[in-house]
Amino acid sequence: MDLKDRNYQPPNSLCDDPPFLFTSDEDDFALSAQRAEEERLLAENLSSDQPIHENIDSFDPPIMFSSDDIIDTGISRQAEIATPRTSEAGNTARSQSSSVGSTFYENSLTLRCQSKDKNTEACRHELVPEALDTYLYPINMEIRDYQRNIIKKALTRNLICALPTGLGKTFIASVVMLNWFRWTKEAKIIFIAPTRPLVAQQVKSFLEISGISIKHTAVLLQSVVNRSDRSQVWADKRVFFATAQTIENDLRNGHVDPKSIVLMVFDEAHKATGNHSYVNVVKMMREVTSDFRILALTATPSGKLDGVQTVIDNLLIAGTEIRSEESIDIRKYVHSREIEKILVDYTPEQQEFIKLANESVQDFFPTLKQASILYSSDVSSIHPFVIQQGIKRYMAGPAARFNNGRKFQIQALAALVGKVVYALQMLKTHGIMPFYQRMHALELEVNGSKGKNAAQLKLNKSFKSILRMCREKIYGEDKGMTYSYTSEERKLGFLSHPKLDLLRHKVDRFFLNHGSDSRVIIFADFRDSAAEIKWILSTFNSERVRATLFVGQATNKKTANNVKGMTQKEQQSILTKFKSGAYNVLVATSIGEEGLDIGQVDLIICYDQSQSPIRNIQRMGRTGRKRDGNIIMLMTKEEANKLSMAFDGHKYIREQIIDNSHISAQTGLLDSRSANNPKFKFTYHPANRMLPSDTEPTYKEVVIQTPAENKEALASNDILSFMKLKPSFKRKSSAEPKRAKLQKQLDDIDLEDLGFRNANDVFAKQLETHHDVVNIHKD
Repeated sequence: MDLKDRNYQPPNSLCDDPPFLFTSDEDDFALSAQRAEEERLLAENLSSDQPIHENIDSFDPPIMFSSDDIIDTGISRQAEIATPRTSEAGNTARSQSSSVGSTFYENSLTLRCQSKDKNTEACRHELVPEALDTYLYPINMEIRDYQRNIIKKALTRNLICALPTGLGKTFIASVVMLNWFRWTKEAKIIFIAPTRPLVAQQVKSFLEISGISIKHTAVLLQSVVNRSDRSQVWADKRVFFATAQTIENDLRNGHVDPKSIVLMVFDEAHKATGNHSYVNVVKMMREVTSDFRILALTATPSGKLDGVQTVIDNLLIAGTEIRSEESIDIRKYVHSREIEKILVDYTPEQQEFIKLANESVQDFFPTLKQASILYSSDVSSIHPFVIQQGIKRYMAGPAARFNNGRKFQIQALAALVGKVVYALQMLKTHGIMPFYQRMHALELEVNGSKGKNAAQLKLNKSFKSILRMCREKIYGEDKGMTYSYTSEERKLGFLSHPKLDLLRHKVDRFFLNHGSDSRVIIFADFRDSAAEIKWILSTFNSERVRATLFVGQATNKKTANNVKGMTQKEQQSILTKFKSGAYNVLVATSIGEEGLDIGQVDLIICYDQSQSPIRNIQRMGRTGRKRDGNIIMLMTKEEANKLSMAFDGHKYIREQIIDNSHISAQTGLLDSRSANNPKFKFTYHPANRMLPSDTEPTYKEVVIQTPAENKEALASNDILSFMKLKPSFKRKSSAEPKRAKLQKQLDDIDLEDLGFRNANDVFAKQLETHHDVVNIHKD
């Protein structure tokens, strides 16, 4: 291919731009509390003059930022990483220096770039000079300008790449990995994902896109590589795919030298907060070296202002590339999505249960108010998180410190009320069945307890009425607390929530209009709710509907419906059957939101709504990839307000990011201050280019040839099993000395004297004349 014949004229080098680029643009009480905290913090970020839409139909879908809004800072590149900031993740002080394998930490201070000229970068990795002239861009797939632009930036700075689901974050990562693989002789490259299924998916895409042989690639999962072989694999391979916990453990245990790592790609990078393994990995790396590149992939960095800064700090980010479906360079690649929002009212039965639940715990409120745990007596307006925070506040106060007996009594009472509050949340959002399951669990608990509070609740008339009415409503009669009902005993036609009736009719009508070959995903937060939805679809809908459950791997959590977690093989089997058409409806918990290759989906139904912009964007991004899609949002009035706040908050955060950006004279870092919120700023870290200052790689388009061994792996049904069965390294055996002796004899033979030519020389000659077709291989 003659590059001059192409219409696109790329920039000449990677050095045209300044280093700082900012482009405008779970199943239990604890999970509920965690999400409430996210929603509370998001609400705090909304300034008082930011209106909240009362009409759910009035808000616009989130529009991020296009590549036209680039701010040129004009600041010189710096070789040093910025002085550590204090952030949510904690200080990067040397207090945890012992966390890194001691073998690799001793000489860490000598590893930082020492050049006095801030425009000169001294990379400590051994480079391949002949490869530094170019950076390759595979043209096997459709060329997209936004991908090409992001790749160019990501090669020379730590970057956040925020793209909607299905728009090629994996392609961008694979190309960046390919070029750093070429530029370095032995440096190691790591793709880190939060879950095992994501690891398996990403390695498959990488082998197909990059052209790098599977011989150089390893998957560091226990099911693929034993711990005893881990050090040998690190020594023999160059490209690694693993979960963050694995990389953290291997760094801490000394299986890998941090100085040997040149690039780390973090998938679902918005998780880089608190004590997450993403954060710990970067901390340990930074203690030893600054010569590593980071590429952070996500749909959106955070749902709150300080969360964006936390991710920037924890991953040492020097720039961001953020896009949405409305971005100019994205729009033509996104199909339309029709969103239908349906408001649902509570049934008379739900309203009666809310009233009874409120009455059942009223006797406990004076004590909790006196302890300053609660300030309201309306249980229906209290969120479980409020109680959890109230308990923490009380336990840290003087009253708890000086009276242990009273302390534990108050704590137990608050926990008891919290369980009723949590059950009410389930009633309002998910229906009578999950409400009953949690109240029945509480019934069994208080019946077996000798405590004063438990005895009081057990005898409460409203509490007993709730349980009797639930059993009569669901099963037709009350057979008592100890009777174990089966699904076959449920009253015919009983629906736990009015959402379910709407849902089953919407699904049936959709397949009637679009055919049973279409695909539908239904999202629900909790396994019990997902199981209820699946049961309803399987019981009441026509044969056109073939529904299955898709939940996470955790098996130690006991749900009220006894829904067990799924193994990785079970998950993969379900996804394969869903894509093949054996199932056409996937009822998924949050595992279906993040990154998994689920295939083309024509309809998304959100059974419940979140105030987290990240989760909303991930859910909606599951449709409209290759053809037009549809989204149905089922919500109560409370959920509608929550959803409206999510989009308003997301829009507000975008405005904060792009408003009045400038360079701080004190720090030399890129700040973003808001006229509406002048106290908040985003601060970026200096770009560590890591390439010699006299090197300017130029853009080169190539056709990547997939190696035969990669094709064989990609053709297998289970790529992880394939990589396990055919490891590329071998243990030393008793025959090894004989092999070494024979190899030395062969090496002493001069093949050129015998008329043979070296295959590598022939290959290099071919590349000189046919430079647009490339096999990436380093044997």
